[in-house]
Amino acid sequence: MSRNRPKTLIETFKHAFEIRGSNQEQLVAMLPKIFELRQRAVHPPEDFTAPLSHPVYGYQLERRLVLFRAENATGASSFANAFIWFCLRKPKPCWNALATWCKQSLDLVPEPASEQ
Repeated sequence: MSRNRPKTLIETFKHAFEIRGSNQEQLVAMLPKIFELRQRAVHPPEDFTAPLSHPVYGYQLERRLVLFRAENATGASSFANAFIWFCLRKPKPCWNALATWCKQSLDLVPEPASEQ
């Protein structure tokens, strides 16, 4: 896996959308994690790997049972929804076709649930 893939995507998003401050920080934090999980799912390690402690149950479990649990999938899905929702509302005006498409697509992605 190219370690630069998340960086390349982040720069592409920053080029097309008004991504700054906490939104940029969240993207920089989450995208590499999502790519790392994808890498482990598609190309699992061939050798033995030590078990991990499950954050909910506290037991040492096989890595897949800790990494690919519902909380991580829900978190990635929520992040993707929120990021797409944000981008649809913040295209850079210099990209006329993108701005038009975003405006027409606003209703396609539901507003993210507020965190409590």
